[in-house]
Amino acid sequence: MSTEANFKYNILTFDHIAEPVAFSFYKEKEEGRFPISKSELPINISDCFDKNDLNKLDFLYTDFKLSPDGAGIISVDLKKSIRFAKYYYSFLICEFFKKKAYLIETNFIGDVTAYFHLKSSDTKDYAYFEKYTFKVQIARVTEFPELVIAYSGSTKILKKNLVKLESSQSDFTKVVYNKQIHKLDDLIHTSNPDRNNIYPVLNLSLKNSLNIVSPIIRTKNKYLLYFNNIQSIYKDYINTDEFKAIIPINCDNFITVASEKIFHSGEKNQNLVYGNNNIGKSPMSDMYKYGPFKSSSYGRVEFFIIYHIDDINHSQRILDSFNNGIVGWKGMRDFAKLNFYFPVKNTFAFTNINDPLPEIKNYLSNFEKTPGTNYLCIFLNPIEKDIANQNQNKIYYKVKAELLKNQIVCQTIKKSTILSDSYKFSLRNLGIAIIAKLKGIPWCLESEIANELIVGVGAFHSKTTKGKYIGSAFCFSNDGQFEGFNCYSAKSSKMLAGSIREAIEVFIEKHDTINRLIIHFYKIMSYADVEEIQNVLRSVKQDIPIIVITVNKSESKDILIFDDSVKEKIPESGSFFNIGKNQYLLCNNSRYGSQMPVGIEGFPFPIKLTFWASDPSIAQDSTTVHELINQVYQFSRLYWKSVTQQSLPVTVKYPEMVAEMFPNFDLPALPEFGKETLWFL
Repeated sequence: MSTEANFKYNILTFDHIAEPVAFSFYKEKEEGRFPISKSELPINISDCFDKNDLNKLDFLYTDFKLSPDGAGIISVDLKKSIRFAKYYYSFLICEFFKKKAYLIETNFIGDVTAYFHLKSSDTKDYAYFEKYTFKVQIARVTEFPELVIAYSGSTKILKKNLVKLESSQSDFTKVVYNKQIHKLDDLIHTSNPDRNNIYPVLNLSLKNSLNIVSPIIRTKNKYLLYFNNIQSIYKDYINTDEFKAIIPINCDNFITVASEKIFHSGEKNQNLVYGNNNIGKSPMSDMYKYGPFKSSSYGRVEFFIIYHIDDINHSQRILDSFNNGIVGWKGMRDFAKLNFYFPVKNTFAFTNINDPLPEIKNYLSNFEKTPGTNYLCIFLNPIEKDIANQNQNKIYYKVKAELLKNQIVCQTIKKSTILSDSYKFSLRNLGIAIIAKLKGIPWCLESEIANELIVGVGAFHSKTTKGKYIGSAFCFSNDGQFEGFNCYSAKSSKMLAGSIREAIEVFIEKHDTINRLIIHFYKIMSYADVEEIQNVLRSVKQDIPIIVITVNKSESKDILIFDDSVKEKIPESGSFFNIGKNQYLLCNNSRYGSQMPVGIEGFPFPIKLTFWASDPSIAQDSTTVHELINQVYQFSRLYWKSVTQQSLPVTVKYPEMVAEMFPNFDLPALPEFGKETLWFL
């Protein structure tokens, strides 16, 4: 990492309001009153409420003003009642932006999102808004109250009101009413709104229902976009006498990250091992140059293609590029170091483009397998995966599931990919996925092997099946070797623990012992989850520490870090920053030293890591925590579906991918074959 780096947060600091402020509090909930839980009430709330009454209540309510009759008033020192102070400062910010922004939205923790109308981007169907979120936190990274300013993207509001809308109300959930964002159900159930003044927030379902086409805007460097946007908001609204009269900002601009909070994984943790133990950093170039660390472990492999009868030319293009190569691509055998057969007799063309499954099922029922041979099907999907018609979209999943039941892994290719100018580069991604699906290793980590088990748990909430599924336990040894997984619905911590028990037993059988259990989890793990896992460890007679690292699946868009020493603003890959107790931001991107990313995918925002351990001293030991962050970083470099660096570690990303697909399979459980292969890549 450059010694000249100058890192900035998207945080401003301000002083507490010096003089005590008087407020009225109420026992009754009414419109305009904000609920304050008992733990967040001013420390002197008992000055106006009897302690016995307080013990019976979960909340008190305030509008942050004084009641006309003078009831329930106390004077609050905001420096001492900091939990309440956070809500009051957020209220002041909300009131300020009600006068400046077109729309306002608040969430349950008091964060304020302001919507600014960008008329130049309006269309005949919708109005276009840029969003900024203002989050107050108290002494998280400094000794002061802090204001985090986040650019939250854009939102489109339909120009048709609810009365004129020719679409089902199930197609959307949020609406605009009286210049505020509401959930439609909450708005209708809690008041009697004028439906002529309710306007839906446009989402994908509503766009598809109304056949609305909006331009796709791709920003190569979202770091720079984000930085410039928040600088603009700071200049236009925050760095003004009007705002500072309400919130006393005490810094000249966004604050600098203290040197003692800045760390880097080091060059060795960026290294990947390829064929013949060659070392490199960038799979995009190194995989093509060096080949895989380990090709397929299968002795005999056969490929075959399933395609629609009209796509025979596309099918031939696949055969040619795999067998003989094309300009800019040396062929799949040379790239993957894989000896495969492509017998024409197994290639199958279906006729029904809307429902090919009956034909494919019939074909597979008569498919003659050669003993000792493993099979991979190339499915030439006639339907683009992101098509609006969800029933046609499910063809992809149905075919994949049917092949899985027949112990055949599937590699899907879109028609549009084959004829594009970038096909020669897409073949690299297809190649590494094929190697992994055939139990090969495209590349591995340059790590010392230790007897520890890393379990990844990820989730996906399906909007179509209305369910949440967990891919677990997705298991790896510490050098990145895949150990197996399972998938099930997210209903029970016992199922999670049972999955981990099985993983531990298999791991010990292979490695004799286990030194510690590391869990990469998609959410804050509950006490019930932890207790079940501890019971499992006792049942298999393993007295080892449990370390849980919560990996925020969504990229961090509250606290961010910018490298102000480079025009791109993106910190070097492997940089990590302490942003509070047991919490860090980790940068996984494609900037190595002074080498900047070359494409959109190379600019992901950092991920947020939070640490918990069965022995609290482990989570507080900086040496151990930094070692574990390095491990998370390394696992982000083992994504075998693309040559592009990913922000999420595969310990969380892979389970999420499985959990997205599994609900569409109409299978009660994964076949055993599916638990041992990376078929989902």
